[in-house]
Amino acid sequence: MSVSRVRLALALALAAALVFGATPAAPVRAAEEPFVLRVPVLIYHHLRCDAPSWSPNSTLWMCAGKFEKQLTKLRSLGWRTITTDQLADLVAARQCPPARTMVVTIDDSEVNGFKVGAPILEKLGMRGTFFVLPGYSGRTGSLTYGQMRKLVARGHGIGNHTLTHRDLRGLSSTALFDQVERAQRRLFKQLGFRPRTFAYPYAVWDDRAIARARNSGFELAFTAGPGAKLSSDTPLLAPRIFVSRRLSPADLATKIEKFANPCG
Repeated sequence: MSVSRVRLALALALAAALVFGATPAAPVRAAEEPFVLRVPVLIYHHLRCDAPSWSPNSTLWMCAGKFEKQLTKLRSLGWRTITTDQLADLVAARQCPPARTMVVTIDDSEVNGFKVGAPILEKLGMRGTFFVLPGYSGRTGSLTYGQMRKLVARGHGIGNHTLTHRDLRGLSSTALFDQVERAQRRLFKQLGFRPRTFAYPYAVWDDRAIARARNSGFELAFTAGPGAKLSSDTPLLAPRIFVSRRLSPADLATKIEKFANPCG
């Protein structure tokens, strides 16, 4: 049918509706296109030189000096940091940040994140997000609630990394609630807010873990998937980039340079 005939048919249908008192149907609106950002979210863990003998992955441990050199190199190239909360704000507003915007995250609640990582970030004019384990608060070598509050006061972000770092796959509903929602409630009680972002332990998940993250109200939940493509239609499977102790500052810069334009 030609365009003119289609228009005529629509006009006659509208006229008939008006004559017989019917209400014309509302026009169907196209679904909104997903909003995509390419902001690299870097994962760090333990800012100590020597991995303990029990560790199955020594690359999770990094000397503070190497951490500082990596970030100093990135800053010299014009990279700036935002927190995961600020990243969630950008996705919600469908807003593109300036070029060379990145996120630095430090997992697992180790106290060196507070004693070593935060001061280095601040010296470089950067801020990070600390994914914490409230069930570990008070243990030797782990972040305390008081230190978490100080991090927030200094402009850093706090995210939920579960109560005690359990693999969420295959857990019962009760265990999932304990690991995710109970952690949220403890953090609310101690910090005065529920974290808006979450990181799956070991970067693994299943459908029920995603549902639990959704039910607990997280705006973003992070895996360790490759790349930096964050889409508004999959906010609970947001990627992060693991940073190894073996990665030179120049190699890290090369690794994330392709994400310099966050909306390109």
